[in-house]
Amino acid sequence: PISSGGDEPPGVLVACENARCTEYTETPDVSGALAVAPDGTTYLADQSETMVCDDPTCPDAPTTLNIGGLIAVGEDGLPFFGQDRISSASEGRISVVECLDAACSVTEDTVLEDTTASEGFLPGPAGGPNGPATMVYRLRDPADAEGTTTELVLNVWDDDPAARNRVTLATGQRAGSIFLPLIAAAVGADERPVVMWARRPLSGHATAELVVARCDDRSCDTGTMATVLRGPLQWGFHSIAVGDDGLPVFTYGVRAEGLTGAKTVRATKCTDAGCSKYLSALFRDTLVTYDVAGTPPKLEQTIKLSGAEHDKFERFVFGFTTAVASGDTEESIIKFFELSFIRPSDPVVTSDPNLEG
Repeated sequence: PISSGGDEPPGVLVACENARCTEYTETPDVSGALAVAPDGTTYLADQSETMVCDDPTCPDAPTTLNIGGLIAVGEDGLPFFGQDRISSASEGRISVVECLDAACSVTEDTVLEDTTASEGFLPGPAGGPNGPATMVYRLRDPADAEGTTTELVLNVWDDDPAARNRVTLATGQRAGSIFLPLIAAAVGADERPVVMWARRPLSGHATAELVVARCDDRSCDTGTMATVLRGPLQWGFHSIAVGDDGLPVFTYGVRAEGLTGAKTVRATKCTDAGCSKYLSALFRDTLVTYDVAGTPPKLEQTIKLSGAEHDKFERFVFGFTTAVASGDTEESIIKFFELSFIRPSDPVVTSDPNLEG
């Protein structure tokens, strides 16, 4: 795994050295929209320029390309960008810019959408060594505040973006539901695009829905769609990928109380390709320096389920990790393990008195 970002710019690039990321390399002051070519060339793009490293650890000073936007790597191993350009108050466009060589010294710009009479947002590209190139974005007319249909669009193409297949994934009335800036796409080894997005009523964030759609084939003429959860979603922490097993994995952010509560990042793995079932994990730092003699270790975690999550709940998985220095040994004791199901109407308690420890 490779990750780019941080709470404050300029961020950090993290390259894991194994699948579980127990060891990793951090490169400070290097971050941006991330894409990695099959040969290991790593691209990190912002809106105006792109940093290029020879490998994901970025050991040497990166070179800089005078082109930016959201980025992906296509079947040919070359990067392409999604750009939302506004040239004047009355003209705009969503376009894909393809690099025709690794240095992006020659590019080709194809307009996907004329947004003169609309607003285009978040042109998210996706590609890979085994599938088509894609671009997903949302459109709306800024002049009509109530009755206009908001459109979520996916473009799929092989070699020529001009010959793309344009698919409307969903529509929503601005007076009813709108699409949040939480949109991402990926293409798996089966060559089928997968898209995630969130939508909510204008009235609030508590009822936001996270949707995952999977195309039935490479061109995405048909597909399946699943609403995987409802809740107070927070954008800015979202991504989606397809694993070697062909199952989508995605991340998203949640706020405990609308836009003011504590932020939590969750990772969810679909247990079938259409994501009708999934396993979700809550990431939280539980590292504590314990005084074993004076204060025995204690770890407690509360996970709140939405109605949709509760309906799909099938099993509980408990796991833990340990790490010791080379040559040392460690003994772990797990005791007094309790799993309690507390209803919203129950008083706040730390364990269920009807359950034996």
